[in-house]
Amino acid sequence: MKKICILGLGWLGQPLADLFLHKGWHVSGSTRTQSKQSAFAKSNTPTVIFDLYQDKTSIIRRDFFENAVLVLNIPPGRKNFIAENYQTKMKSLIDYASNSGLSRLIFVSTTAVFGECKGEINNRTETAPLSESGKAHQHIEDYIKTHYWQKSAIVRPSGLVGEQRHPAISLSQKTGIKLGKNPINLIHREDVIRVIEAIVDTNTFAHAFNLASLDHPCRKDYYTWCCGHMGIQRPSFEEDSRCDSEIDGKIVNMQSELIQLGLTLTYPSVYDFPLPTNRSAGRTKTD
Repeated sequence: MKKICILGLGWLGQPLADLFLHKGWHVSGSTRTQSKQSAFAKSNTPTVIFDLYQDKTSIIRRDFFENAVLVLNIPPGRKNFIAENYQTKMKSLIDYASNSGLSRLIFVSTTAVFGECKGEINNRTETAPLSESGKAHQHIEDYIKTHYWQKSAIVRPSGLVGEQRHPAISLSQKTGIKLGKNPINLIHREDVIRVIEAIVDTNTFAHAFNLASLDHPCRKDYYTWCCGHMGIQRPSFEEDSRCDSEIDGKIVNMQSELIQLGLTLTYPSVYDFPLPTNRSAGRTKTD
């Protein structure tokens, strides 16, 4: 039986696990709560309660990794983030998994590794992180490329949207928002899952995939439109007097990734995303 281990069975990892369970794979993984572990036990999915910062990697059973595809989907967290600590823990985890007989590795990174870049971002663009999180993810990417590249893939989602998560929620009450003409880069959770599935099904490794929907309207237009259709207060943007040639945002172009994987997006346009039904949605980044 084919095996996949998903470390980080949360908002992205749980529906990914459901997909591979439906495909008949043996699925295992990690969660940080007893309630989620109990829920996965009902589908005969072995899990371990694991906190990257608190627990030793050795508490994860080695047979989780043996001859398995590992999807490493553990974000650094927002509170008390220390890049060096995150990097050390993640590299140790990758080494432990590899030494346990890992078959393939998919690392869920972020387009924050392109923090300083402007204009079009594609699979030939050199990374240039600006934030501490972006720098930490690049460090881990570089480690993977140096030691495990032939059996690894890197997935870099831009702003993640899905169900009740949408950046318009957190922006709706804000005023004086800058850079209203900058383009947005968003990707729906369902399409990230489909990309990971396609990487596994086509055995496409030794490659980094930059993920974003195919259109990139400006922040002011899109978020104003979203809030209007959701029936919530529209955000207020500062006047942006820049002409088109002066707009310095970035546009993540994933056309080559789609061609390589033989894939079409479920939600090719950000205007296709189903909008949240109420204002209790979670937050996501607004790049």
